[in-house]
Amino acid sequence: MLSDEAEAELRAILERADAPAELKTRATIVLLRAKGLQRKEIAASTKTSLPTVDRWLARYAFGGAASLLTAAPHRVSRQRSA
Repeated sequence: MLSDEAEAELRAILERADAPAELKTRATIVLLRAKGLQRKEIAASTKTSLPTVDRWLARYAFGGAASLLTAAPHRVSRQRSA
């Protein structure tokens, strides 16, 4: 459950014309979860994967809306030595 303030902050992101699509998707993920949708439903609705939904929900839980502003670091694959 989100506080009124937290929900307003996320909705403000969605209403910003200059907000990047990725940021709007992240805010939507959190809002849909707060409405009670299951992770699989959120992934389908936002056209993302379950790991993506989990990543942004965890980041939001840890750092609030500010944590949605920067992209998650990608894993760097290790090259095998011959």
